[in-house]
Amino acid sequence: MKTSLKKTLLLILSTLGLATITMIALFQITTLNRHQAQGFVRYYPPHLFSPDTIIDVGYNSYYPAGYYRDTLYFGNTTDPSHMLGLALTTLDTIHNQLTLPNIPFSIGNARLYVLENQLFLTEGHTPLILSGTVKERTLYVMDTLSYFQQAKPYSSNHLMLKIYDGSQSRLARKQLQPSNIKTAPHLLTKQQDGLFDMDGQLHITPTTRQLVYVYRYRNTIVLSDTTFTHTQTYHTIDTITKVQMELVKLPNHQTKFAKPPLVVNKNSAVTDSILFVHSALKSNNEEHMSLTSLSVIDLYDLNNGHYLYSGYIPNHNRQSISYLYIVGQQLYALFGSDLVCYTIHLPQQPPL
Repeated sequence: MKTSLKKTLLLILSTLGLATITMIALFQITTLNRHQAQGFVRYYPPHLFSPDTIIDVGYNSYYPAGYYRDTLYFGNTTDPSHMLGLALTTLDTIHNQLTLPNIPFSIGNARLYVLENQLFLTEGHTPLILSGTVKERTLYVMDTLSYFQQAKPYSSNHLMLKIYDGSQSRLARKQLQPSNIKTAPHLLTKQQDGLFDMDGQLHITPTTRQLVYVYRYRNTIVLSDTTFTHTQTYHTIDTITKVQMELVKLPNHQTKFAKPPLVVNKNSAVTDSILFVHSALKSNNEEHMSLTSLSVIDLYDLNNGHYLYSGYIPNHNRQSISYLYIVGQQLYALFGSDLVCYTIHLPQQPPL
């Protein structure tokens, strides 16, 4: 009996050890692929980004929420009722308390947005959309009907949503009053499961109100007007057209990654004319470099999808970029609790 139990324990420990070694090997292979050249070349004009100011915002839970009247606002992932304002002319910080209705919602999934003088707090799991003004800072319930993964307001009565319809993620236009939703069925394309493979970042350009969607695991950028009438699909300069991920179904019917997927686009930000993409991949002319100590930002022309040029941003305090935001000729990058401001020096002529 003891011999049998001992053999069983040895078998279990051996299996666990083999599984651990396999996962480590898979992770190393994925990391190696990510840091190898991917068959494209970047153009680097001198001093595209020059650092100006470093501001300690206090906590690593802040994220850019929007810009209004010379103030850059930040929401907080751990306290949705807190809004930080940074006066860009004086660099003074202002802590604002928002008044929210007494309704339970998922705090970690709530996101704050500032659109001109309007405030929106969105949370797609409950679901809940709140709205108010920057001046009054009291938010009221506007919608509790539409479930969503991401939301971006583009007028006082409209938001662009990323939803999941049971088969795949889709983009949709949400009208608050009267409540209405219109889905764009073919704007996003499914390659595997329709959920993980379609992960990405949804943007609305500041004044032209153009929809920009940047896929995370493939080199695809989708542009559209808010009516879904005029749409374009462009590509980042790398060669990853198909997602490189393996998914497994768990006994509880949930899905997870079998190994870390290949990330193509880590982060992004937009102006009316330029898309800034924090790329995760090396180009052929970067084989001598390590992307673990710096971030590469690629710039694209939103008028035609053309690649323009790239710039480096070194990691700050051993941390990589968590969020990007652009105001005029300034790029703001959050590294944990530190906000670093860079001046953008665009060349007079784009590359040929």
